[in-house]
Amino acid sequence: MDLSRQELMELQEQLVIVYKLISQHRLMKKFYYNGVEFDDPFIDNSELIQEFMEIENPEQILKGSIMEIEKINNPELGDDIDFCRILDSFDLDLLKYKYRIEKPSDIDNLNIKSLINHV
Repeated sequence: MDLSRQELMELQEQLVIVYKLISQHRLMKKFYYNGVEFDDPFIDNSELIQEFMEIENPEQILKGSIMEIEKINNPELGDDIDFCRILDSFDLDLLKYKYRIEKPSDIDNLNIKSLINHV
């Protein structure tokens, strides 16, 4: 793996952003809009999110990736990693601020693709 610890953390943060947006979208759709199509600006106006949505089970893939990075960053944890604890450690509002995400299309400015290409 060619990524530094800082780059791994950055990749994990960006994966968490994507995971939370996709997860929230699916939950909202299931709970509020069951059987009804609706436009979600963070999903519909982002090419990056659209690419993830085209993958079968994007949440599972993102979850696995986030957990693997956590194992790399904290090898002392072994297999004793709680995914909910990892997600709770990230504040989506702070991540949006850090990566300057003010509108849906700003998600496409994340450098997640270049980080993934280094792995």
